[in-house]
Amino acid sequence: MSAASGRLHEHQCNSRITKVKRGNYYPLYPGDLVKLDYVIKFIGEIRRYAVSAIDYNNEFAFSHAYSSLSSARSMDFWYEVI
Repeated sequence: MSAASGRLHEHQCNSRITKVKRGNYYPLYPGDLVKLDYVIKFIGEIRRYAVSAIDYNNEFAFSHAYSSLSSARSMDFWYEVI
């Protein structure tokens, strides 16, 4: 409702599309563009590393928690995603 005129105005929301920084590359097939990320979580005094992967094309997401973050754990995670 407008304070000046006292009339009701309908406002249409524009749909927001989240942009992914991918340059000029447009993936054609599932698995062409996969984002990997990790987050450190402290639960009490225990440290856990949550590693996640998101496929851009088909919006598939996978996450797994590890007790340590190393290249061996990263390869294990990657083989689980594939």
